[in-house]
Amino acid sequence: MLQFTEISIEQMFMLGLALIIFLGMLAQWLAWRFRVPSIILLFAAGIIVGPVLGILRPSEQMGNFLQTFIGFAVAIILFDGGLNLRLFELKQAAKGVIRLVTVGPIITLVLVAAAAHWIANLSWAVSFIFSSITVVTGPTVIMPLLRHANLTRRPASYLKWEGIVNDPVGALLAVLFFEFAIYSEQISEPVTFLLESGIAIGASAILGAGSGYFLGHAYERSAIPEFLKSPVLVVAVVTVYALANLLQEEAGLLAVTLMGMVVGNVGITNIYEIRRFKESLVLLLVSALFILLSADLNPEVFTSLAWPTILLIAIVLFIVRPVSVFLSTIRSGMSFEEKLLIGWIAPRGIVAAAVAGVFAPKLVEHGYPEGGILIPLVFLLIVVTVVLHGFSLSWLANRLGLASRHRNGLLIIGANVWTIKFAKLLKDIGINVLLIDSSWAQLKNARLAGIPVYYGEILSEASEETLDLVEIGQVLSASVNDSYNALVSTYFIPEFGRDSVFQLNHEGQLASDKKQVSGSFRGMVAFDEEITYEALIKKVYQDWRFSRTKLSDNFGLEEFREERGSETLILAVIKGDG
Repeated sequence: MLQFTEISIEQMFMLGLALIIFLGMLAQWLAWRFRVPSIILLFAAGIIVGPVLGILRPSEQMGNFLQTFIGFAVAIILFDGGLNLRLFELKQAAKGVIRLVTVGPIITLVLVAAAAHWIANLSWAVSFIFSSITVVTGPTVIMPLLRHANLTRRPASYLKWEGIVNDPVGALLAVLFFEFAIYSEQISEPVTFLLESGIAIGASAILGAGSGYFLGHAYERSAIPEFLKSPVLVVAVVTVYALANLLQEEAGLLAVTLMGMVVGNVGITNIYEIRRFKESLVLLLVSALFILLSADLNPEVFTSLAWPTILLIAIVLFIVRPVSVFLSTIRSGMSFEEKLLIGWIAPRGIVAAAVAGVFAPKLVEHGYPEGGILIPLVFLLIVVTVVLHGFSLSWLANRLGLASRHRNGLLIIGANVWTIKFAKLLKDIGINVLLIDSSWAQLKNARLAGIPVYYGEILSEASEETLDLVEIGQVLSASVNDSYNALVSTYFIPEFGRDSVFQLNHEGQLASDKKQVSGSFRGMVAFDEEITYEALIKKVYQDWRFSRTKLSDNFGLEEFREERGSETLILAVIKGDG
């Protein structure tokens, strides 16, 4: 017989944690299934289980552990962001990125502070702290949005670099303005204060970059075994974050970002495995953080917002951001469309909320009563930017020609008589196709046929730096070497998904044969096990022809099969939308 007893605090904490993880993964799956920004669903889930139903009350249930968890989680997220900042991306968009992370924050800082002081009637101290927080365009939001939007490489690089670099910069600016405001009477020489703060921040940066360099070389020399590399990296990130924060509050964010950038660019051999592990961990952390953030919202705090503060939010979104981007990127090589997109997209995330949550009560304690408005003001900014930018990024990018409307292109690896004819047919239909081979001679006929080609090794660093696969949705590996096809498929599965990566079968290759390459390291069998690479090449030389037939309600796929019989090989069915 089941008996229900009173639930202990430990059990409540465990159930709450399980609920957060479950809702996070459910929101991520629904976002993938229905192609909507995951951040929107995560926020909605947190609002429902928090303010609406009252099931989750993070501040009450987690206490001081909540801020500690947020700090460490953000540190790991920023490290992962730095890990994914590739120097070749900076080369392609160097001037624009540098302007966005140097001149841009200064313009934003001044304009938002002025607006907060003269429109919302905030003191200069609180105004500059708020403007520092608005500098932050967090990777916790921008990275999931970029994953959903299919932007071309350059505008995606601008948004990614800006979000990851400006996150710790904005937090550090807020700390400096806070300390200067609180301890201004005790600071006899501001120059000395700035110098000491600069030394602490510089030491934190050296700690982060040095730790990344040391770890990278330790990994390359096999000083750390393979099974410990990812766990050691997580421990190193948390340690560097904690040590840097001892030198200067929030300097840990800068340290771990630089650490990630160094580790990601020192040439670690198995960096892809490390990135995959970090991506999975970061997905869990981002999901948990946004549910905690929205669940912890108190609807009553928004009642303290008057029309001047609402106007301030509008000015930040519709005036300050576009002006900052357009002024800071003058003569930077950015196109008008790129400036327009980046001038609109600037969602704020968990770092902005965490900084506001830390400083607001301290400002009130030290004689700045208007400091209490920081929390509702910043949370309103987060909600508005996440919703508006989350729903508009894909639409605006498509209208400006900076994203692929349909990621339906096919990447074919291996040029031969069959793949060239197949690629030509797809191109004539209107499907984006790219044929890749490391043999210039093999690509000759494809070039003559007007097929887009890439000459080089698909697994090389050069191809990673130069190929923009934003319009590619499926991969077909069709080289003469079955093991190479399996290697290429394994490389692309994490990016495109196993159900979108195919490889041609070869004679004698059966899925049930345990002596062949394991199915875990192969793509999906293209077409059918009996339709092998050798059979297709043979049919081309037997003068088999490619053809296309338009299907309708009256003449569907089954009717087509019956009419053509077994002598016809159906290679693809293309829907009306491509």
